[in-house]
Amino acid sequence: MTNVRYPSVASGELVLVRHGTTIDNLASRWSGWQDSPLSDNGRLQAAVLAAYLADAVSADALYASPLRRALATATVIGERLGLAPRVHAGLKESHFGQVEGMPDAEVRRLYPEMYAAAQDFTDLDFCWPGGESRRQFVARIRRTLGEIIQESVGRRVLVVGHGGMISIFLADLLDDDPSRWPKYKVNNCSVTRLELSHDGPRLALLNYCDHLENGPPGLSLEARAAPPLWRLPHES
Repeated sequence: MTNVRYPSVASGELVLVRHGTTIDNLASRWSGWQDSPLSDNGRLQAAVLAAYLADAVSADALYASPLRRALATATVIGERLGLAPRVHAGLKESHFGQVEGMPDAEVRRLYPEMYAAAQDFTDLDFCWPGGESRRQFVARIRRTLGEIIQESVGRRVLVVGHGGMISIFLADLLDDDPSRWPKYKVNNCSVTRLELSHDGPRLALLNYCDHLENGPPGLSLEARAAPPLWRLPHES
């Protein structure tokens, strides 16, 4: 692996999974460390995802964020794969401080200047009041995923986490630039696969969601429809 922030391994694979759709996702709320539960479809998504992984992935270990939307998703997967989730606090989403639990529209109304500042993805020192700065978030992700990568030598490891966590990790690992995370946005219950070797990481699969088409009508649509809370430069 060429990124010196992460350990080099001879071989291994990380399978990154975002949790199922939550009630907060559907309401465009800033969740962060808020423990929003899965929606009804989010639970179904997890079951369909578990069936897909049971057929497509022979995993050796399963890690999960302790936040219940991720842990509930990982528990469904673990029951199907015969793996007990290993909870790691470092896999939590970024902490958004005082805006957690607020609808996006309310955050924009109450914090217009900060909301505008948040759209500068290169500002790693940006921090919501009482929250975690992006620099702190990136450092936490580096430590956590670095530990998991070291344990993935010669193994395939599943990691169930959050959209921001996965996207920033991929940008940091693959591009040496966590601000490029929008390039790696992932939907609910998507699958992303990283092959690891001394030649460097290879992104074998990004944001794969086709398995959700095997579920009830609307399952895939809800997973793809949860609106992002960060605006890209071309978006209003």
